[in-house]
Amino acid sequence: MKKLNDLYQGIGTDIVVRGIKNNIADVSNGDLFVFNIKQIPDYDYFDEAIKKGACAVVTNRSLRDSRIPVITVPDASREYPYLCQKFYDFPDRKMQMIGITGSNGKTSTSFILQSILGSGMAGPTGPNGRSCAAFSDTAKQATHPYHIYSTLDEFSKFGCKYGIIEGNDKALTKEELQSIVFDISVFTNLVNEYLDNNKFINYYNAIISILNKTKDTGYCVLNSDDLAFNAIKGLCKGKIVTYGRSADSTLQIVDYKINDTKTVIKFKYGDEEFEITSSLLGVFNVYNLAASILAALTLGYKIDSIVSKVGNITVPGRMNFLNTDSTYYVLVDYAHTINTISKVMEFVNTLDIGNKYIVFSSALDLDVDQLNCIGRLLCEQASHVIFSYDDNNQDVINNVSYILGTIKGSYNNYSFVEDRKDAINKAIEMAKDKDIVLILGKGDNSYQSLGFNDTEVAYQAIALKKIKESNSW
Repeated sequence: MKKLNDLYQGIGTDIVVRGIKNNIADVSNGDLFVFNIKQIPDYDYFDEAIKKGACAVVTNRSLRDSRIPVITVPDASREYPYLCQKFYDFPDRKMQMIGITGSNGKTSTSFILQSILGSGMAGPTGPNGRSCAAFSDTAKQATHPYHIYSTLDEFSKFGCKYGIIEGNDKALTKEELQSIVFDISVFTNLVNEYLDNNKFINYYNAIISILNKTKDTGYCVLNSDDLAFNAIKGLCKGKIVTYGRSADSTLQIVDYKINDTKTVIKFKYGDEEFEITSSLLGVFNVYNLAASILAALTLGYKIDSIVSKVGNITVPGRMNFLNTDSTYYVLVDYAHTINTISKVMEFVNTLDIGNKYIVFSSALDLDVDQLNCIGRLLCEQASHVIFSYDDNNQDVINNVSYILGTIKGSYNNYSFVEDRKDAINKAIEMAKDKDIVLILGKGDNSYQSLGFNDTEVAYQAIALKKIKESNSW
């Protein structure tokens, strides 16, 4: 809690602010309500906020009303993240802040980096949840400024030395992270997954915005093998360090070998060569590991310490092969875009496998360009695709319906099962010797309204299948 006078000097010395909200639906007693008035109906929010118990209002228009204090600012939306930061006493300034941005690999990289730094030392937060040794509610999303700063405040009070933030394009575009300055920023990759070039440009600009928020004394950790590297490096603040296959890279990926159970990577850092054996699979995870390792090295961690920690790391819901104790495979992955699905399939196609059964749901952030291609890609890659819903959300329902519409009449190797649990059970039931079940689109997320974890559901289905087989049902 804060006094209003702590946020705006000279205003409301006795007024207690219990929270800060920018959505009228979320306002409750004691909240400071922040909103822009763009048209006449927006004025109604003021009366509604008072009815809900708002203690004051911050807006862009003067309001002649003395019922509660009204603070006028040029743009309430731009003001909002800074207010959240101030309300929680600038928790980002009490830790070293690490921002991770790019098209793909953000969550994996943040998870690997936290594993290296230590869960009691670092807390990642972002669109796929938050985690720290202090929390059991790791599924709680933190994409909203109020949630981000409340989470960072908890990290700081717990004693975390580092705060890790996944900067996705939507958060950055909405300027939700613009009040944070980073000690280290990490760039994974930039992939043009949009047929609309304007969307790609917006994504590019959003990524640049986090790299531009790096301290002059900080570091930008860049993927030198990415096609966007030359365009990005000249726009970064701070010292640039790189990872990639080139001998000029700060951390060189000298060589790697991947099979169905492990990845062996040889690195060179300065004059020192070292090797790690990881359970993380796929070429993309070679780069996620490299980004995480270089960030840790930049923070002063020693090679021996890093090597000892990365071997057994698994990222929940990312390229997770489940232990079926049988002759078929089950893999859970968050892949939900053309690029990420293609990378998963690229790896799977290197394995000695039979049929491929895919369970897929559509994430909220896919546009029609993606949806037009995803159904065809899945049907062309799989023996059978089972589409389902991963959330009780109208946007998800509409997306799946759209995909089904694009493939109708062109393919006959797909079905629709509304309940995702039933879809997973059906796919695993279909699997025979050397077949693989790919459960895509949701990963380990359990914060959605359906409230379950794909991995847990899959293990239940595997156990049920084993019982049926043992009893010859």
